[in-house]
Amino acid sequence: MNNWDLTILMPIILVLGLAVFCFLIFNEKLKKDVIFFILEVAIFWIAAGFITFQFSSSKLLAISSISKAGYIILLLFSSSLFTIFLKPIATFFTGVIRMRKVWLWISYGCLIIISLILFIVPAINATTFIVGSIFLSVLLATSTIHYLFLNEQYFYRINTLPVTWILFTVIGFSTLLSFYFSNLQEVVIKSNFKYIDLSCLFMGIIVLAMSFIKKENKSTAGVFDPTVISQLPKKNNYYLLLIYCLTFFIALTYYLSSSLTTKYFIQIRLIEKQYAQETIRLMSRLFDLSFLAPSILVSYFIFKYLLKYFGQKYFFVINNFLLFGCYTALAFITNPFAFLCVNILIGVFYNQLIYTLFSVCMFWNYRAPKNPVTGFFGSALFGAKYLVESLEGIMLKNKVGSFKEIEVVDNLVLPNTNLSTISSDFADVITILFSICAVILLLCALIFYYTSNKIFVDFVNYRLATQNLKNILKRRVIEKTKTQIDVENLELSE
Repeated sequence: MNNWDLTILMPIILVLGLAVFCFLIFNEKLKKDVIFFILEVAIFWIAAGFITFQFSSSKLLAISSISKAGYIILLLFSSSLFTIFLKPIATFFTGVIRMRKVWLWISYGCLIIISLILFIVPAINATTFIVGSIFLSVLLATSTIHYLFLNEQYFYRINTLPVTWILFTVIGFSTLLSFYFSNLQEVVIKSNFKYIDLSCLFMGIIVLAMSFIKKENKSTAGVFDPTVISQLPKKNNYYLLLIYCLTFFIALTYYLSSSLTTKYFIQIRLIEKQYAQETIRLMSRLFDLSFLAPSILVSYFIFKYLLKYFGQKYFFVINNFLLFGCYTALAFITNPFAFLCVNILIGVFYNQLIYTLFSVCMFWNYRAPKNPVTGFFGSALFGAKYLVESLEGIMLKNKVGSFKEIEVVDNLVLPNTNLSTISSDFADVITILFSICAVILLLCALIFYYTSNKIFVDFVNYRLATQNLKNILKRRVIEKTKTQIDVENLELSE
């Protein structure tokens, strides 16, 4: 059974993911309006996942099918590059007008348009890719707005940690679901994506309708008012920049570990062991799956039941050193099956690091007027992704470095008479690659350890910080109410 990952493993993982999703709703005692919004988010990211899968596949095919100049143009119009700029724009624009729903309307509209385009055109060509990448980047920039909307409308801009891990689980599960059905369509059913594109069109219409039903309280959208901000620790742009740098370099190690170089190395090792092509394709799918699926299943439980024993600061340091250990191990491992096992741990530790930093950025987002902190965080994340993808794409297109001797068709390395030499060269590259990743993680750990108190400020103790913020906001509401009553009494006396 060559596709047992799609027919057996993935359904089991999805059932477990759905169980985690239901447990999360029950355990957090989420209200109906919160569940309604989460359902909207889930539907949107299922559709966005389908669109992303198609564009990712077409980009890999473009490496071998178009000229070098044409490929450079595609890189310049990559969705990752557009997203780097759109992330802070989305956060800043919707924060200034105090209405996150505007971006949601734009994004849901873009989903409808790109789904319609993909349904109509016979195949994704260069023009479709460029136009679609612009629309796709709008979709990808929406994740930040979803997090902010949930935190502002239902958690009063206070509880950034539960918001982070609730939506991480929802978005991750939705992405995994779309990943599964996309692979099922491509590998098992072996037909085009027209029915999926049509379903994406309907999903876009559904989420757009849902967005008009729910209400948004503009007073809780955006930053705190100056009176509240004056009672909280002041922002320091130097330490915010430090958060972005940590995000970029940690993400850089992750995208290097999940890169084409690593995937092709695993394929080459499997070819050496004389595995069939179908088995190698299966292992490539498991390689992609290993980074995401386990993390979705365990991350909420880690936040809920482990984080409280360590605190954010020390838990971050622990995950950093564990990820450092994984990279150190992979610098010396050549067994492809061991790679997959370690990748599971990499996905879990990486997401703990990145989303801890994101939760920090979220609480700073409300204390830094006209500074889209969560947007710049997203830019750093996609900047690392774009850098790795672009460099590898150019190297593969121009047959440079470790890609010099290999032939890749349909994202699969073909057997080569010079395979032992190629395998040895790739092993050397992998050793250097993961050694660099380990050094970067070690430096990040040291920088974070000595600056964490400035980065977290009062959120070093999350429980005390949230309680203090609640008290400040309560007093502010009372002051506003009292002022309004005094003004009304004055008007009546006149």
